[in-house]
Amino acid sequence: MVFMKRKAAGYVMAGLMIAAVALSGCSDGTKVNAPTSASPSSAASGEGGAAPDRLEPVTLIWHYFQPKAQPDLQLVEDAVNEITQTKINATIKLQPFDGGEYEDKMNTIVSAGDNFDIAFTANWMFNYSNNANKGAFVPLDELIERHGPHLKTMMPEWMWEDTKVQGQIYGVPTYQIAAKSVGILLQKRFVDKYKLDLGTIRKYEDLEPFFAQLKENEPDIVPWGTRNFFSGSLYGFDDDTAAKVRVGDSSNTIVDYAFTPEYEAYLRLARSWYEKGYIHPDIATMKNPEEELLNKGLVAAALDPTSKPGGEVEERAKWGNNELVSVRLTEPTFTGVTSGLNAISRTSKNPERALMFLDLVNSDSELYNLLSYGIEGKHYAVTGPNAIRIDASSGYAPNVPWVMGSVFNGYLLEGQAPDTWERTKQMNESAKVSSYFGFTFNEEPVLTEIASNDAVWDKYGAGLESGTLDPDKYLPELRDKLKQAGSEKLLLEKQNQLNEWLKSRQ
Repeated sequence: MVFMKRKAAGYVMAGLMIAAVALSGCSDGTKVNAPTSASPSSAASGEGGAAPDRLEPVTLIWHYFQPKAQPDLQLVEDAVNEITQTKINATIKLQPFDGGEYEDKMNTIVSAGDNFDIAFTANWMFNYSNNANKGAFVPLDELIERHGPHLKTMMPEWMWEDTKVQGQIYGVPTYQIAAKSVGILLQKRFVDKYKLDLGTIRKYEDLEPFFAQLKENEPDIVPWGTRNFFSGSLYGFDDDTAAKVRVGDSSNTIVDYAFTPEYEAYLRLARSWYEKGYIHPDIATMKNPEEELLNKGLVAAALDPTSKPGGEVEERAKWGNNELVSVRLTEPTFTGVTSGLNAISRTSKNPERALMFLDLVNSDSELYNLLSYGIEGKHYAVTGPNAIRIDASSGYAPNVPWVMGSVFNGYLLEGQAPDTWERTKQMNESAKVSSYFGFTFNEEPVLTEIASNDAVWDKYGAGLESGTLDPDKYLPELRDKLKQAGSEKLLLEKQNQLNEWLKSRQ
């Protein structure tokens, strides 16, 4: 993605990350060998330490994101409430919204001041920091101390700093992969057939001999299946925070990718792949390339934006159930824990009990797996120690365990290595931390310019970044339109905020 967090490109990346982000875990060093529920005394001691049967019954409304409607949602909700009513005397009303409507629905609910208790939020959807700044969420520091005995030990204390907005915690992370290595996923059958040595792949260009073989010998296969595949980290930028600065630039100058020679070089690469037939000719106008290409097994290789342990197994279902292999192009960098959180609404009538529920769902494996995968024997089958096979046609397969809570409470998918969680924790905790980590951009002063820039990217982004449009003609046009839309004002505001942030740290 380029300088702006464009809505269309955001959904492309989010779609990849939705599939990728589900492997992660807490950092207490505990391996989940088989899901077990925490005892009532440990998982929920009640308000002020009271037993659950001494608590007044309450109902909590939880809004969250899921890709599509789940026919058996009510069955799962009923089973969830058998647990929550026993442990914290709370009835949970699961009220998810589907796909791309989530953010619009939540913005409407918050603007209207409607009553609800918990909502999923993130740095890419229903923006966490923006909503915290607007007062949509309840600060949680005191509530966590009083009612969240498991939350503070869920991950290292320094990671909690990433959740703070103006010094306070407003969301409980759904602790997951918190580091990124840009990589590539490839269908194993083609890697094996053409004897591709993955050790030779260090950059995009190294794939071209492989693509040429596919183009000549596999007429029904699309060599490359990602529409927008620019990554700043592959082109020498620190792009894991809101500050887009060239690595090693002591002047701390933020750049707008669209105006850099590195971005231009990427567009020329994409254009050459498109002209050689390595990219589907209609990919820029496809409503959902994943459904039209990837799910049918027609893609040989695609971007892996997180390149996390076990991701190649988790992604199989999205690749027509074809076996995958992965190759990592960059070293891991810490990306933070705000890619998924659950926050408590300022309109909640029961914030204490809502926090108790969040503590429970992040510590009770039975509850977490029920929400994530449904009912054993109906929606999934256990295939080994802590491993399951999901039945996608069963009536409950939301495929978003990272929305529910810390996925270290959960099962592995059949085929994932038993040490997947340990390797994920190691990746999270050993990843390089950007010198700009903790900097967030307050968009409020430039909302008009952001909307105008987004509109420009909606028009040009997919065409240019997929190679469909000739950069010689359309890149100058893009740059001109961005300037007209206020990109320079936007860049200046971001630079000023970064400068102030840097001063505050001296």
